[in-house]
Amino acid sequence: MIKNKFSYLESYFKLLRRKYPPRREAEFNFDIVWARFIEKSPHWIFGLFTIAFGAQALAQCHYSKFVEFPFKLENNHVVVQGAVNSHQTSIMIDSGANFSALTERGAEKFELEMIHSNIFVTGIGGETATNTAMVREIDLDKYHIKKRMDVLVIMNSDIHFDFMIGSDFLFNQDIEFSFPEKQIRFFRANNCDSTQLGYWDGDVSQTPLLQTTPLEHRQFVIVTVNGHNMTAMLDTGAGISTINLAAAAKAGITPDSPGVKPFVNLSGIGTHGATTWLAKFETFTIGDETIKNATIAITNMWGSALQDSKSNATWRMVHSQPDMILGVDFLKAHRILFSNSQRIFYFSYLGGPVFDFGN
Repeated sequence: MIKNKFSYLESYFKLLRRKYPPRREAEFNFDIVWARFIEKSPHWIFGLFTIAFGAQALAQCHYSKFVEFPFKLENNHVVVQGAVNSHQTSIMIDSGANFSALTERGAEKFELEMIHSNIFVTGIGGETATNTAMVREIDLDKYHIKKRMDVLVIMNSDIHFDFMIGSDFLFNQDIEFSFPEKQIRFFRANNCDSTQLGYWDGDVSQTPLLQTTPLEHRQFVIVTVNGHNMTAMLDTGAGISTINLAAAAKAGITPDSPGVKPFVNLSGIGTHGATTWLAKFETFTIGDETIKNATIAITNMWGSALQDSKSNATWRMVHSQPDMILGVDFLKAHRILFSNSQRIFYFSYLGGPVFDFGN
């Protein structure tokens, strides 16, 4: 009985297969399907696709401001009211200093224990010794930084501030100096490699920040003076811009050139004053911005350091320094952003004089 039952079922299924033959599986061709989709779809649907994919691309860049605090200009220096170890003081924001530092007067004012150091630092006034001291906390306006830091204490300097925040701290993030608003802003960038970050101006200028060694925190760009390329350091700690005598000579200007006038001696780190002149250069170019007939100071920027020290280390250090310092007399005529994440310097000219020496 069982065998006959299965024989009956088998005959029945054969009959069904003859009456309703199985369909071949359809072969899926993506190109054909997509072509038919394009042919039949209304045009507005492609606008939705464009918006969706565009929004997705924009969302990939996350550029977030996480700190903002005010500053003021004192004698063409960028200064923030703050505190060191809860002692109120004026703090200079000095992008031209490789490391944050105290002056000897500041260390005594903040009652810090100073420890002897074998480190020497150099500046336009020569070479000088340092000590070190421990700082526990820093306030930049309302931005509180609680972190134990060993900082240099600069001895024998003509610096009029107790504490300088240097490039070792400033360029751990992207930083904007908005001179019209007198605001400093810190930004974090995520997936913004190809995004224009000068958000305040669709036509913002830009130029690459030069790659440096891991121990060099200061920021450098290439500028062109009288048709000659120079390396320039962007220095919020320098009141005026200066060109080294050797670089100025390559651009056709020396202290003996017609129209060059004596200027005040410049001072800073060290005990010497640097003899300085004012010279007019036919053109100065940074990025796509060109300034004609620019009056810029020229001086032997590192001559005092070589005078103070005859060591090979000092000689090598001096000969690796930039040709030019772009100081606040240039920077304050612009809104600027150091994008350390992209290695790009963004800047917009705001109007008014550039390389303005005032009085």
